[in-house]
Amino acid sequence: MRGLWRFLIMAVLSLLAACASHRQPPENAPTPVQEPAVESSSVDLPVTLNLQRLRVQLLRSLPQLLSAGATTLQGPMGMAVIAQHRVSIHDLGLRVYGQNYRVVIDADVSILADLGHGVRVGCAPQAPGRARFILDGHLDAEQGHLQARAHDWQVQWLRACQLSPLAVNLDQVLSLPLLRDQLKAQIDASLADALGPQGMTAALAGIWPTLNQPLPLGQGLWLLLHPQSVAVGDVHGTGVLLQLRLQMRAQPELLGQRPAPAPLPAMPPLASLSPEQGAHLALRIALPLERADALLDANLAHRPWSLGGHQVELAALRTYGHGDQAVLSLDLVQPLSGRIDLYARPQLDTAAGTLSFVDPDYTLDTQSTLARSAAWMLGPKVRHQLAERLQLHFSDLPKLLSAYTKAPQRISWAGGSLGVQLHLEALQVRYLAYTPTELHALLVADGHLQLEDD
Repeated sequence: MRGLWRFLIMAVLSLLAACASHRQPPENAPTPVQEPAVESSSVDLPVTLNLQRLRVQLLRSLPQLLSAGATTLQGPMGMAVIAQHRVSIHDLGLRVYGQNYRVVIDADVSILADLGHGVRVGCAPQAPGRARFILDGHLDAEQGHLQARAHDWQVQWLRACQLSPLAVNLDQVLSLPLLRDQLKAQIDASLADALGPQGMTAALAGIWPTLNQPLPLGQGLWLLLHPQSVAVGDVHGTGVLLQLRLQMRAQPELLGQRPAPAPLPAMPPLASLSPEQGAHLALRIALPLERADALLDANLAHRPWSLGGHQVELAALRTYGHGDQAVLSLDLVQPLSGRIDLYARPQLDTAAGTLSFVDPDYTLDTQSTLARSAAWMLGPKVRHQLAERLQLHFSDLPKLLSAYTKAPQRISWAGGSLGVQLHLEALQVRYLAYTPTELHALLVADGHLQLEDD
């Protein structure tokens, strides 16, 4: 008799243990998955620089007085004549024509030779002569910045000084060839500083904050460029305006709300960039699991619906991650009262912005329960119908991006210094994974992104 009671007690305990084991759902323990890196984007930006600032810099870099002194000349009858001269900068001009530039320096020239007996010839400082130095050169975009390659100087007299009756070469007297060479060396050095890496970085520093600001695209979308490197692509000029095409490597990101202000990163030095095509805009979405549960409840809970020819009613639904799969936990009211658990694979529809769960498969405990009380739910057709029902609205953002796939869209805004032309060709889900509290998605919009100077 004692053996019988012992057998019954062990059987009941085993049954209770089995029931308790059945009531334990899969643990909320998703496998951590690292988000994949998004390839960098190529973004072009036209920038216009006014050369007046560079002109002022060139003027400041040159000495006002180029030459001054006394020279002994041979006068009439072989007599020695002392000539006092002074050469000073009057003005400097800088112009660009396509990729060619011209520096023009006008110099005031005064020279007076005393022939004796109160006779003086030449140009007095009050009415100087005028000599013009012309330097032509060519601009090239190399190694990410500008290179200025100068040609030879030309010297012209706009208003010559007359030293008759002295038979002298005024250019030699004034050492104009030497002055020309000195000016060329100074102008070459100044242009190299202004157009080289450091000079161009300083010239473009004004636009760097704008490139790091969130740019509104409309419909609640914001664009952050996250520029990584900058180079000068090509150059073209008209008069005092120099048009540059900046090439950027960036990690552009789309956001569903204006981001909080962030510290301005340091501008990287100009560098040579390898040619790349296309833009890849990252869109990151995080859906709290509590919100996902509420959306599933709103779609399916607390009302009967048909499944496999039977009436089904749910009290609540939950989703979370376990390993590399999604778990769907359904609290049933009918056809049975209890919880069933399924594994599935989450799938995001970028056109509709909906999240579905494909390839559902019951846990072993759920299979055992259904086999005893609702075996009809185990069939693949019913599981497929169930998967079609298990959907939720994930985000409006993917659907909003479809507007940019139809044709290039130009976006500008009042008070903005940049315009954006955006054309998307494809929107791909690169990453979809659970954390213990959220469901994360990374979408990448491939296409073309062009910035425009407003």
